[in-house]
Amino acid sequence: MWRIAWAFVLGVCAAAAERPAVRVLLVSGGGAEERAAAALLADALRQAGSFAVFTSDDPGALTTAAVARYDVLAVDCDGAWWGDAAQRAVERFVARGKGLAVVRAGDCALGPEPGRRRFAALAGAAAAAGAASGSQPLRVTATPPFLTVDDPGPALTPVPGTKILAAFRPEGRAGVEQPAAWTTSYGKGRVFVTRLGRNQAVRGEREFVDTFLGGVAWAAQVAPQPRGETVPPVRTLVVTGGHNYDPTFYTLFEGRPGITASIDPHPMPYRRGDLRKNYDVLVLYDSMQQASEPERVKLTNFLESGKGLVILHHALVDYSDWPWWYEQVMGGRWLKVDGPVFKWKTAYKHDVDMLVYPVGEHPVTAGVGPMRIQDETYKGMWLSPENKVLMRTDDPSSDGPVVWISPYPKSRVVVIELGHDRKAHLHPGYQKLVRNAILWSAGKE
Repeated sequence: MWRIAWAFVLGVCAAAAERPAVRVLLVSGGGAEERAAAALLADALRQAGSFAVFTSDDPGALTTAAVARYDVLAVDCDGAWWGDAAQRAVERFVARGKGLAVVRAGDCALGPEPGRRRFAALAGAAAAAGAASGSQPLRVTATPPFLTVDDPGPALTPVPGTKILAAFRPEGRAGVEQPAAWTTSYGKGRVFVTRLGRNQAVRGEREFVDTFLGGVAWAAQVAPQPRGETVPPVRTLVVTGGHNYDPTFYTLFEGRPGITASIDPHPMPYRRGDLRKNYDVLVLYDSMQQASEPERVKLTNFLESGKGLVILHHALVDYSDWPWWYEQVMGGRWLKVDGPVFKWKTAYKHDVDMLVYPVGEHPVTAGVGPMRIQDETYKGMWLSPENKVLMRTDDPSSDGPVVWISPYPKSRVVVIELGHDRKAHLHPGYQKLVRNAILWSAGKE
């Protein structure tokens, strides 16, 4: 993989293990999809353990003073030009001995603005013949070679003096290989460049993650911490059904380091084999008020074995006829109006713009600060007084608690009331919250 190629470009620093964490400022665009894409890079950096990661979705606000406290800038190019003032600040930053790592570099380097030529020079690149050709299978020449699916974006070629780390050719097509990743210097600083990463799914592939982490560490002039090779991912079963939802829900499980997820609609997971053999964590995003006897048996066995459970949004209405479930396991229950006609007493409200904030510190909320989110609220639920509340809101349309740990003693159960639609699914804070919950419920703090 590309990590082997890094042996030729990494200056091994004997004191690296004794150094404080590398301070990385990850710069992305301000749109929801841009922030979500950048969050994948941030997660990879944080999981590596040797980086302190800070984020900004306003590239135009970069100034010499604003970037001075960081060791390296990681720039996730979205095609928008950040302005000449920011360009000059970044040039000074690198020239004075700091690092720059650029993902999908062609989107930064090419465009009508004159300042982009200066960015291309900073990246050790020049425009090349050929335009963006869309997402396609690419055969990447590295050590060893591998196949991926990505859109390399606008054509760039490294200038003399750069070191090419990897090249690519569309799979099944003859022709000259195009550079995919390279390194260069600028003043006293170092610059790592990759044209790959437009396809968000690529950001979860080990080859891309390894070269990105290596590039950031090399640009910062430190040796990267070795990545764990023996820790298996958390095997996650996600159960849907009974309620419509945006397909953006799937992005919560795509390319998330440390997690491998299978999504299966209700009731199929309960008609197959023993859940305990195949999964570490069960994530519920279904909406089933009644539990059949086979479901009760399999859910009980799964949880009593110590496996993890994460309950998301409308799954809070699940199994309101099963006291063990709502009193002990979930620590909450939607209430019905007394009478022969089925009607919910608990109320909901769509598209509430609210502030959600952590209550104390916990691994589930690590890296998830107070966040503004537009989501659906619930009001009038029964909530167990034994719940450990992790996040809440003061919006009057809500009961208050929106994330909690249930009182169930045999399993780690996290309940997250948030998550109605794409506005939540694509929110980086929510994505971080769900991933944290899965890892913690599996015992991976």
